Amino acid sequence: MSEPLYKQLSHTLIRKITTGEWQPGYKLPSENQLHIKYHLSRVTIQKALSELVMDKYIISYQGKGYFVRNDIKPLINFHFYNVYQTINQFMAYLPQNIQSVLQEVV
Repeated sequence: MSEPLYKQLSHTLIRKITTGEWQPGYKLPSENQLHIKYHLSRVTIQKALSELVMDKYIISYQGKGYFVRNDIKPLINFHFYNVYQTINQFMAYLPQNIQSVLQEVV
């Protein structure tokens, strides 16, 4: 089962933040620029960005755009993100009932 497109984009953007490619305070490309670069719908892009706001990777300023939060610690987040990715990849091989139980924990 493939991950939804907004999740895939979310992971791509998180990787840019956690590896330090996008530093704290960095202004993210506009929704339109992301739409052109990744060939995804605006709704998909908005959903991915909303997820990053909820997870406190970025902050949105009305009329100005999205920015990497200043309190991000790239290397620490990178390690947690790798653990999260590994768990998600492993879970894809488990039976659905076990996946459901583990998703509640993770």
